[in-house]
Amino acid sequence: MLGKGKLGTPVYWESVNIKEDNLNELYESNDGIDKVKRHTEIGWVRAYPNGTRFDSSNYNPFPAVEMRVQIIALNSQVGDVPYQIMHRFFMRGCKNIIGYR
Repeated sequence: MLGKGKLGTPVYWESVNIKEDNLNELYESNDGIDKVKRHTEIGWVRAYPNGTRFDSSNYNPFPAVEMRVQIIALNSQVGDVPYQIMHRFFMRGCKNIIGYR
């Protein structure tokens, strides 16, 4: 994990950046999912793809959506399935996917 912020100690002015591999590891454990969800109640979390994606493909954004990650970095130059699905969410006006109150 990169960034000044640390997952689990949220402060509203700092963000936690989680790369794709770490995000998937957190998603596979219930404690990881809960930790990310608790962090997003106060702090910002951003998910981004691994730097080893030379073909510009996108990773599966749904674990990040389910964990309430606010910023999901996707490559918009490639019209693959993950990008198309996320694009449809926002084109339909579903900007509040997460359901904040």
